Amino acid sequence: MTFEQFEKITGSTLYNTPAVTGFEKIASELHKLQHGDLYITDEPATIPEALTKGVYGVLTPRQMDILDPEIAWFSHPNLHTVMQRLMRFWLKSYHAKAIYLDPVSYEILQTVACDNRLLFLGEDPFQNYQKILQYIHDDSLILSSDLSLLKQIHHDPILDITPSIEPLLLSKTLFTMRLIYQENYYETLHLSPLFLPQLKSVLTLIEEHQIAFDLLLVKPLKHFHPLFVSNQLKPKHFGESERVLICESDKHLLTQELSFLRHEAPWAKILQIGKLTEKNFAQLKEIKIEDFNFILINANYNELLEYLKNISQAKIPSLFSE
Repeated sequence: MTFEQFEKITGSTLYNTPAVTGFEKIASELHKLQHGDLYITDEPATIPEALTKGVYGVLTPRQMDILDPEIAWFSHPNLHTVMQRLMRFWLKSYHAKAIYLDPVSYEILQTVACDNRLLFLGEDPFQNYQKILQYIHDDSLILSSDLSLLKQIHHDPILDITPSIEPLLLSKTLFTMRLIYQENYYETLHLSPLFLPQLKSVLTLIEEHQIAFDLLLVKPLKHFHPLFVSNQLKPKHFGESERVLICESDKHLLTQELSFLRHEAPWAKILQIGKLTEKNFAQLKEIKIEDFNFILINANYNELLEYLKNISQAKIPSLFSE
């Protein structure tokens, strides 16, 4: 791409007159830089090392001192916007579809899909750009749970999926389902019935676009993720304890999940803890084992496990007093 094209597409400002006229690729990580690349960074301290790798241009959020007048120096106040405009530019050349999914549906599809037509866009704009640049085709399906991103990069994203698929639900627990779909029997699907509406949307999308999938790949999501524990707060295998810490990193789902617990387990003692801070963790340590069956915590699963690991290593008294 020429520097003139890059400037027009992204709205960046070229503030010198370089000896070169274009670049080969875009990179945002030093270890991936190659000769002829355009280096995009918000860390000025890394630029000298980038220059030793033979970059043809540098883009930063603000104007920098020109360390090498022969290469191009660009500035743009928002690097995310730059990447979005580049993605939109490349997508104009293809007939690929872009589809918005809520965070739970997105994770379900990401888990069960076995189709290389699908491009899952995450939070890193540079990785998203590289995916589109390397793997985009006319039959690609671009998936994201970021509605704003899809509207920025695609002219007509699909924003709503009307569920039309009804798997036969045979039985359920708080954290699993047993069902039949397309004449296949799934004895233990590790997906809470709380997310059955999202599963229906995903299956509808799968059928509409003939996406290759395998429901046996379903595993506990990062949402409403159960951690069964003993009286001494030692993690137990799934279903081996009557005490469960339920992890949820998305605060917007907590109210729905609490209502679900109260409706499906009216017999249970249910508590809720806010974001896993030191203060709230100290509150957890004061809870007696007989005072709860479920504790809904605003934390991701790995984060909570790390807390428990630290307690064990420090030989701190049990989280729960007898």
